Amino acid sequence: MMNSTPQRTAMVTFASTVVLLGLVGCAGTANDTQPAAESPATDAGVEQTTAPDAGATTDDSNAGTDTGAPAQSTVDASEYAAAIEAAEAFVGDGAFAFDLDREDDDDDDDEIFNIDVAEGTTVHEIDILTDGTARLDETETRELDSDDRREIDTAELTIIEAIEIALGHHNGTIDEVELETENGEVVWSIDYEDDDQRDIYVNAVTGEITED
Repeated sequence: MMNSTPQRTAMVTFASTVVLLGLVGCAGTANDTQPAAESPATDAGVEQTTAPDAGATTDDSNAGTDTGAPAQSTVDASEYAAAIEAAEAFVGDGAFAFDLDREDDDDDDDEIFNIDVAEGTTVHEIDILTDGTARLDETETRELDSDDRREIDTAELTIIEAIEIALGHHNGTIDEVELETENGEVVWSIDYEDDDQRDIYVNAVTGEITED
């Protein structure tokens, strides 16, 4: 009887080889079928942006917000200027307005400007409606006194320029403007309708403002 040991050994070796080859093949197959790792959503160095949420709203809480503060009315110097220019035009060449009172007309309940206009040695007292119309029936004249003459000759700013300066300092309804002498200086005295607002003086030469 032939010795079968070498034959069995060879068979075992062959079987082992087949098993190893099978394992290696399976391992390779597993590696081939393994899903690739997910790539990053963005490349390095590329800025990522986040889309806004569907229900997100922009904070516009300050836009158009009503603060509750009352609206501030603005007084325009042009209304005064129109009345003053109408009064000076009525008097003619050489006219210089140096006094203004804003008041209510007791007869017609109209608001009027009572304006004193100097011409030579004469003062014309003229009532001008807010639309620039002169009330001829209310026109009066008187003689210009020496103090008024001196102050008019000294003034370098007109009454309109003084009003513009005053409204730039404090915007409010002006009731009275008068050319006068205060502490040795010729000034335009400005009186406001608002009792809480201090009246001011506008220097008729320099335009400097001082408060009463």
